[in-house]
Amino acid sequence: MSKKIFLSLSFFLFLSYSCISIKGLTDGYKSLSKEHKERVVRLASLSTGKFKHIATPDSVYVVSANTLKNIILNSRSEYQLLYEYIPDCPSEICIPIKTFLDICTQYGAEPIILSFYFDNNLFSKSSNDFICYVADSKAYKTKFVYKYSPKFISELTNGAIKENDSWMYNMYLFHKGIFVKTINILRHEEELSEILRVR
Repeated sequence: MSKKIFLSLSFFLFLSYSCISIKGLTDGYKSLSKEHKERVVRLASLSTGKFKHIATPDSVYVVSANTLKNIILNSRSEYQLLYEYIPDCPSEICIPIKTFLDICTQYGAEPIILSFYFDNNLFSKSSNDFICYVADSKAYKTKFVYKYSPKFISELTNGAIKENDSWMYNMYLFHKGIFVKTINILRHEEELSEILRVR
């Protein structure tokens, strides 16, 4: 009997450790260093105008879909391009932030960087050129990314992207704060050129 209990506990501990270790499974906040936790700022119903004055690139801002929607809506640029950034992603559809910023500059769109989970490397990506947002998992009462990320994107796009389809995309174009379409990173030049002019 004690052997079964030992094996059960060992298996449970293994699963628990795996869940903590696998990047992108949960929101990752607990894995942050103390220094990085101090640089996390939660934005509740902060007015966009006020936010623009206090925002600093060395912090990472936790936002609900509604808060991010308001930030995008109050952008000074006519077009906004949101990139779902996945730290340390090796896939060809995961481009470096600098490449994304270059795309935004080329087409005159305001860059919006969003991550669905915290990672210590996320803080080293900060620069004076952009502010990084992280989706607020608390709004969905779960720490599992696969549960809250589809809901977040669906809310952000006013239901234009259904929850079941959200995993297919990671770049989104907005016009004056209103969602227009998803952009295929591998064909971004062709797709953006249909709408925007190269600067």
